[in-house]
Amino acid sequence: MQGTTQGLIFAAVLTREASGAITSGDNEAILMQLCHALQLVDAPIKFEPALADGPSEPKDLYRLNMSLAPHNWRSKFSKTDSTNKVIAAPPPLEIRDAEWKAKWPVWTEAGVHISEKANVEEIKKKYHILTATEDQLKKLREAVAYYAEAAYEVYSTYKAGEKETPATDAQLAKAITDAVYGKDKATYEGPTAVALHGGTAAAYSTVCTGAGQQKAGNTVAGTILCVCGVDSGKGTTDPCHRESNKEPKWQAGNIPQAAQWQVIRASCGIQPHIPITANRIAAAAASALATLRGKNTDVYIGKHASDTCDGNSNAACLKITGAADSGVPKTDALPWAQSLYNVAKQLTQREVTNGKRTSTNLSIQQLELFAKEASRRAQFLTAPLTAGNTGEKNRTPAAKEQKEDCTQHKINASCTAYNNCKWTNTEKTEGDFCKPKPGSENTAAGTGNGAAEETTEKFKGKLEDSCKKDTGCKWESNACKDCSFLLNKKLALMAAAFMMFVEF
Repeated sequence: MQGTTQGLIFAAVLTREASGAITSGDNEAILMQLCHALQLVDAPIKFEPALADGPSEPKDLYRLNMSLAPHNWRSKFSKTDSTNKVIAAPPPLEIRDAEWKAKWPVWTEAGVHISEKANVEEIKKKYHILTATEDQLKKLREAVAYYAEAAYEVYSTYKAGEKETPATDAQLAKAITDAVYGKDKATYEGPTAVALHGGTAAAYSTVCTGAGQQKAGNTVAGTILCVCGVDSGKGTTDPCHRESNKEPKWQAGNIPQAAQWQVIRASCGIQPHIPITANRIAAAAASALATLRGKNTDVYIGKHASDTCDGNSNAACLKITGAADSGVPKTDALPWAQSLYNVAKQLTQREVTNGKRTSTNLSIQQLELFAKEASRRAQFLTAPLTAGNTGEKNRTPAAKEQKEDCTQHKINASCTAYNNCKWTNTEKTEGDFCKPKPGSENTAAGTGNGAAEETTEKFKGKLEDSCKKDTGCKWESNACKDCSFLLNKKLALMAAAFMMFVEF
C-alpha cells in the first residue's frame, strides 16, 4: 500500500513538470537575485563617493598680477564704450601667438576688474599690501607673476582634461529610477504600463511572452511582474513565495494594480538606508544577469518547463525574443542591467574625477597661499640706497601715490581712479588726456628728467671719448650719463612671465 502511494505521488510530480503548471515558490530564488536591483531605489538615493567640487579659476591671483603690471601693459586689455563703461578690449588682429590667444580672456577680465579703484583696494587688502610702497610692489611683481602663471597652468590643464562634465547625483539617480520603474520616480503606479514595458496596456500573456511590442525586460519592475505575477485567470498561486496564499494577479488587459504589486514587492524586503556605490550597482546587475537562460535565439527569466510564458497553465516567466545566439544570451539581452552598469561605470569614473579635482584644488590653494605670504612680506623689501631714492623708504603711501605716472593712462576710468590724475578732455574717453593734478606732478626718482640729471651729476663734463670708454656710463644727448641708473630704470619696468612687455 505504501509503495502504491509513493508511486502515485511520483507520477503526479512528473505530470506537473511535463505540463509546466505554475506552483507557489517556483521563482522564489530568482526573485532574490532580482531584488538587489529593485532595492536600489528603496531609500533616498545617496551615492558614494560624493562628487567633489571643481576648482575655481584663480581670478584674484590673476587680478593681483595685473594690478602690479606696468600701466602700458594694463591699458592693452580694457577700453571704454559709448556709455563710458570699461569693457574688455578686443585682441589685436595681428595676434598669432597661441598662448596669447588662450590667455587674452584671462588678461581682459583682470584688466577690466582692476580699472575700478575699489577693486584694486580690495585685492590689496586681501594680499596685505595696502600700505606697501611702489618700490616694494615692483619687487613683488616677479614672485606674483610666477605664482599666477603656475596657477594658470594648473587650472588650464585641469580644464583640458575634464572635457565632459561629470554626471551629478540627480542625473545618476534618475538613470537608476528609469532602469527600475521606467521613469524618474521611485514608485509603482498601476496605470503607467507604458513606463514599465514601453508599449500599450496588455494582458500578461501578451507582455511576458515577447509576442507584442511590449518589452518588459526594459525595467526591473517589468521583469519582476512577469517572473512573480500570474495571469488574471490563475487561482491562488504566488510564483515567488511558496507559503503565500495571496494572488499577485495581472488585470485582464493591464499590469497588476498597486495592491497586487505590493504583494510581489513584499517578498524582497526593504533595503536599509545605505549609500549606493559602483560595486553595489554592478553586483545587482550581475546578479540579475545570472538568472538568464538561453534557448536557441530566445532568453528566459523564470522557471519555464515549456517555451510559453503565459502566467497560467504553462509558466510564470519572461521571454525575451531574439536575445540569444545559439542559446547564449547577448550582452544587451537585459536592457536595464546594462543601464545599471553604465551608472556604475560613471561612479567609478567619479573617483578618478574627484582625485583630479582635489589635487588641482590643493595646488591652486597652495599657490594662492604662497602669493599671500610673498605679499605679506613685501613690507620687508627695501630698495638699495642709490642716488635719487635715499629718502624712498620714508615716503608715506599718500606720497607714493603722487608717483603715479598719469600719462600712462589712456582711458578716462583708469585715469580718474587715481587721486593725483585728472582727465582733461570732456568729449573723448580715450587718448592722451590723462594729466597730473596741479601740485602733484611726478618728481620721484627714476620717473623724470630731474632725477636722471641728478644721477648723472658725477659724469658731468666728461668728454665723449672718455665717456664711451667708461663702462659705468654712456654718451647720450651730447652728455655723459650714468648707465647704472638707466639699467635700473629699465629693469624696474620689466614684468615676469605673462606680463612681458610687447608693443602691438
